[in-house]
Amino acid sequence: MRATYQLNQEKLDYNYRVLVERDTENTTTIKHQKRKLTRMADVLSALRAKHAREEKRYKQV
Repeated sequence: MRATYQLNQEKLDYNYRVLVERDTENTTTIKHQKRKLTRMADVLSALRAKHAREEKRYKQV
């Protein structure tokens, strides 16, 4: 009985460590994706502004 308890405790500890590690990795991935999304939004905004300038320039001609 004691051995079963010990084995279950070790399994639970291992699973907990795996979950903590996955959570850390997921948090890191989310941070990177947020930074990438912000960067892409900035690029999109710059491209829209450039397009608007070019459109305005060609309409004047």
